[in-house]
Parts: sequence; structure tokens; C-alpha cells
Amino acid sequence: MPVLRAEEELARGNVPDARVYDVVLAATGSEEQASKAYAARLAWRMEQQAARGG
Repeated sequence: MPVLRAEEELARGNVPDARVYDVVLAATGSEEQASKAYAARLAWRMEQQAARGG
């Protein structure tokens, strides 16, 4: 059951950046939600990097 595995992976909270799109897509079936989640993760990473002066 890919949906259950994806939901479990999301619940654990340790989804690698490269897997965010695939995991959200599997959990929701929505390409739009997967794209938004991936974009949000990238924006968050960029904010982290900027805060560290990088």
C-alpha cells in the first residue's frame, strides 16, 4: 500500500528533500499538492541557508 507507506513516512517527519514530491503525491494523489509541498521545502531550505549566511 504505497499510500499508507507515504503517510507513515510523512508522519515520521524525516522525508528527504528529494523525496518530498513523490511522498506527497503518493499520499494525496495530487500533483498540485506535491508541487506545492516541494516548492515550500525548497523555499524553507533557502531561508535556512540565508539565515546561516550562505
